[in-house]
Amino acid sequence: ITEEANAKAEKAQKRIEDWHVECQWHAQVRQVIEDSARIGTAVLKGPVPKLKRGVAYIQGALKIEMKIAPKSLKIDPWNFFPDPACGENIQNGAYTWERDRLTKKQLRELKKQEGYIADHIDLCMEEGAQEATSEYQERAPEWQNAESKKRGKFEVWYYHGNIEKDDLEA
Repeated sequence: ITEEANAKAEKAQKRIEDWHVECQWHAQVRQVIEDSARIGTAVLKGPVPKLKRGVAYIQGALKIEMKIAPKSLKIDPWNFFPDPACGENIQNGAYTWERDRLTKKQLRELKKQEGYIADHIDLCMEEGAQEATSEYQERAPEWQNAESKKRGKFEVWYYHGNIEKDDLEA
């Protein structure tokens, strides 16, 4: 029984290590360490599911395969907003907001993923990239905002957390 359990544990460990290699975990962690050293904090997200395209030439035919694969991401701390009530432990918070800036190509790719409304993405691309406006004064470097506007990136907000039924229905 012990040998069988050890074999299964080794197999599971190998699978997890393979997932980390596939989702570029080590590369993302290096960037997180750099952020930590530079500004004192960092955010690592993942593994999260991402749509990945595989292209292969098999028996004289080009085969394109789309599959969901794990991905790890370094999130810019200036674009991450946890629940203020969480205190020192983010696990105590009820939600987080995450801001991202996507190119047209990245936005188009979201249409293929489950959970996104393709018609609404088309409307966003028709309208063009715009900055969200609010009273909050961002402390991120000014060049970061100027760079996004100049390159026509779309500002996207992701919410992760609890939600009331009425808000969800709206």
